Amino acid sequence: MHDGSPFLAFARLQRPDLDALLLALAGHFRPVDWHHARACLDDFSRHLFGPPRVHSEGQAACVLHAVRNEIGMQATGCDDPDHLMLDRVLDGRRGHPLLLSVVAVELARRAGVRATICSSPAHWYVAFGERDVVLVDVAAVGSGDAEPALLQRHCAHEVGLRVLSRLCHAYTSSGRPRDACRAAALLRVLDASG
Repeated sequence: MHDGSPFLAFARLQRPDLDALLLALAGHFRPVDWHHARACLDDFSRHLFGPPRVHSEGQAACVLHAVRNEIGMQATGCDDPDHLMLDRVLDGRRGHPLLLSVVAVELARRAGVRATICSSPAHWYVAFGERDVVLVDVAAVGSGDAEPALLQRHCAHEVGLRVLSRLCHAYTSSGRPRDACRAAALLRVLDASG
């Protein structure tokens, strides 16, 4: 197992940065180039810096355009564990819809825009704004149309738990029981820390 101390340290924080938690999580399975991954996010968000403050709808449109068109991120299924690892998603520009939402939230954070990850029973969304919330389904065409009462907002710990749960399934499906057990152990650690 690779060095787990960064993951444990971020898991114990009350509000860890989402990118840091997920990169530390990936570091439990293989070496991760943190500098490169964060440089990718910084570079991808560069064009979002400096525009005048716009309303939530404008912020959502800018981030959505960046993820889909300028970066060219594409949604995939969760059968491949690489599609659930932030650094691999940034390099390959393909990922599970949850990870595309993570990328969108991280781009927004770097641009000074508050965005959170939400889910409905069937989709992952990025929510912009506090009162007049604008939802974006980064993996689908168009903006989100979920029923607000069915939406659940997720903190970094909860996103990490969802990623680890999907990794357990992905590793089991791909015949990698040792990695599935490792993901399950991390899930228990994060669940106890959150």
